[in-house]
Amino acid sequence: MKALYFTLFTILYISCGSNTKLTTASSTQNFLAVQELAKSGSFEVDSQFAQPRASAALSRVANTNILGYGNNASSINIINNPNYLKKIGDSVSAYLPYYGERTIPLASRDLGGIEFHGVPKDYKIILDEKRKLTRISFNIDDFENPIEKYDVEILLYSTYASEIKVSSASRSPISYTGSFKEIK
Repeated sequence: MKALYFTLFTILYISCGSNTKLTTASSTQNFLAVQELAKSGSFEVDSQFAQPRASAALSRVANTNILGYGNNASSINIINNPNYLKKIGDSVSAYLPYYGERTIPLASRDLGGIEFHGVPKDYKIILDEKRKLTRISFNIDDFENPIEKYDVEILLYSTYASEIKVSSASRSPISYTGSFKEIK
C-alpha cells in the first residue's frame, strides 16, 4: 500500500513540475513575438478598463452612480465605449475616453477624449526579460490641439495583456488595461 501511495505521489509531483517548464517556454516564445511586434510590426490595443487618478471631484461624480453599476472613481468599465490605440509602421493613432480633471483649460474644440494621430517623438522600446514585458514610450501631440502634448507609455505583456498610461500637463493622468493583437 505504501508503494502505491509513493508511486501516485511521485507521478503527481512530476506532472505538476513539468508543466511549469512548458509554460516558461511558451511565455518566452510569446515574449519574443511581442518584442518583434513592437519593433517592426503593427498592433492594436483594445482597452477594457480606464483607471483615472481618483480625486475628490471624481469620487463625488462616482457617488452619484452616473458612471454605471460596478464602476468607481478609480476603475471604469469601457468595454462598450469606442476606444483603440494602433501602431502601424512608424505611426501611432488612438482614441481613448478620458475620465479625470483638466488642470489647464485649452481654447480648442475638446471632444472629451484623448485623441492623437501621427509619428511620435522619442519613441523608445525597453525590454524587461524578468517580467516578460515590452515597454514602449513616446511623446505625441493632440489631434485637435497641438498645444496639448501627451506622454504615453504602453506595456505589452507576453500574455497579450496591455496597459496604457497617458499623462499631460493639462490633464490628470489616466491608465487603461486591456489586450492587444497583431494587425495583419
